[in-house]
Formats: sequence, C-alpha cells, structure tokens
Amino acid sequence: MRSLVRFLFIAVLVCSTQAVAKDSTRDLAERLEMKAMNGDAKAAYKLGLLFSQGKRLPADPVTAFEWFLRAAEAGEVKAMLKVSDMYLSGTGIDPSVEKSILWNERAAKKDSRKAMVKLGAFYATKKKYLEAAFWYKKAAVLGDVTAMREVAHYYYIGKGVHFNLQLSFAWLELAAKKKDRSSKLRQQKIISLKDEAWADEIRRLVQNRMIPVEYWNARN
Repeated sequence: MRSLVRFLFIAVLVCSTQAVAKDSTRDLAERLEMKAMNGDAKAAYKLGLLFSQGKRLPADPVTAFEWFLRAAEAGEVKAMLKVSDMYLSGTGIDPSVEKSILWNERAAKKDSRKAMVKLGAFYATKKKYLEAAFWYKKAAVLGDVTAMREVAHYYYIGKGVHFNLQLSFAWLELAAKKKDRSSKLRQQKIISLKDEAWADEIRRLVQNRMIPVEYWNARN
C-alpha cells in the first residue's frame, strides 16, 4: 500500500513539474516574442534557438528560421551565422548556397572570425584559393588559430598567396603561441627543411612584432 501511495505521489509530482515547466516555457516565449516584435534582435535570436533546439518547445525549423532571419536583419551576428547554416542545409527554408554565402559575408563584415573561417573553407572546397586565402587571412589577423594555421599552409604551398616559407613559419609561430599543437608539428617539418638557426631568426622577427606585418599592424 505504501509503495502504491509513493508511486502515485511521484507521478503527481512529475506531472505537476512538467506542467510548470510548460507554463514557464510558454511565458518565456511570450516575453521574448513581445521584445522581438519591438525590435529586440537578441530576443528574436533566443526565440530562434527555442524553436530550433526542440528541448523546451517542439522543434519547428520553419519558425526558427523566421526568428533567426528577423534577428539577422536587425544586425545580430550569431543569427546571421544561423541563417547562413540553414540556407546551406535547407533547414526550415529552401536551400541556397548564394544566400548562405551572403549571410556569412554580412557576419564577416561585422568581424565574425567564425564567418571568415567558414568562407575560407567554402572557397577552398571550390578550389578558389585567392578568395579562401583572403578570408582566412582576415580571420588570422583577428587572432583565429585555425585561420592562422590555414594561412601558414597557403604560404607553404603557394596557393592564394605567393610561396613564402618565412611567413608560413611566422603564422605557425603565432598559432603555436596560442597552444596549437598541430602548428608546432608543422613548424618541425619546416625546420627539417631549414635549420634551428633559421627558425630562431623567424621567431625573433615575430617576437619583435615585425612579421607578419598585417597581424602586428592591426595591433598598433
């Protein structure tokens, strides 16, 4: 009998908790919608997350896209990245590579390193190395480690930029200073082609803020 009472108590408690949670989520959505309709881009972005994640509300990619788009059009960078991803995958909207790139570029113009790296990766898959190097370098100048490693690779192979082993090593040095193990390994490969004295000289130039020029100019 006691077991039955305990079971019924737990069942009632669970149902009550779920009901409270639903009411809480509904209230949250209503508050966010009111703010979003009044031009709050962050609220619109949060609504997009609510409808896209499917955790607190049933997943609704179409509605999620609409809120992300509203936030993106109001200047929310994270929403721009979401809109770009959804256009690329065709989630909640008809797929469009062109619109995906457009929204990535808009985010990149607001100094989104993530957007710049995504653009670099996209153009690299299309073998458009000039464009890929351009976007990777912009992200690298802003301090993105992945982009630094990619720029170093482009200087190493001479695609998208002129071959330059010094600059390749210099960009790897900057990434290595940010604890990037892959960059350290790539540096060892270059050192095997040159020598430690050569590597020390490049490290000195980096330490003295002489190369890469674009990186240090952005910090003056």
